[in-house]
Amino acid sequence: MSTLNLTLVLFVGLLLVLVFVLFMAGLAYVTHRHPRLEKPSPSGSGAAASSSRSSWAWSPSSPSPRK
Repeated sequence: MSTLNLTLVLFVGLLLVLVFVLFMAGLAYVTHRHPRLEKPSPSGSGAAASSSRSSWAWSPSSPSPRK
């Protein structure tokens, strides 16, 4: 194998490793740090069900009515 072929193989391998590391870092950012994923999105059918449910659901932080 010539020196040029070996250099190209090592360069392509390095690029593949770099792309893989960047992909994994991006995946970790999206799953752990992305601010849009911390709260549920208002779009979609799950948000409609949760918003209608929150109006009648009892919360322990809400004050209880006095008699």
